[in-house]
Amino acid sequence: MNDARGLMVAIDVGATNARARLVAVAHTGVAAQLTGDITQRVGSAQALYEFVRDVVKTAQPHGELVGAVVAVAGMVEGDRCHITNWAHDSLIEVDRLAAAGLPADRTR
Repeated sequence: MNDARGLMVAIDVGATNARARLVAVAHTGVAAQLTGDITQRVGSAQALYEFVRDVVKTAQPHGELVGAVVAVAGMVEGDRCHITNWAHDSLIEVDRLAAAGLPADRTR
């Protein structure tokens, strides 16, 4: 997309799997899907952060990630969440998602 504004990623974190989808967003607001679902089994925060790093690497050849939305299976409190069905290492934090490569000021 020649008029691309940047890339967005949507990530859905469930009890056993995380799924991500990358889209290029144009200045006109039109989005074009770049990938099908990128799916991986995760069962801990560390596994999720590794998954995010892999998604960011997949995105790099297509452009700059300018935003991310992360949906989680758990109660969100501020910038953190405990995944309900993970027995250990269940705390997800936006700062750590940013450290894994998501845009620090544009991840929700």
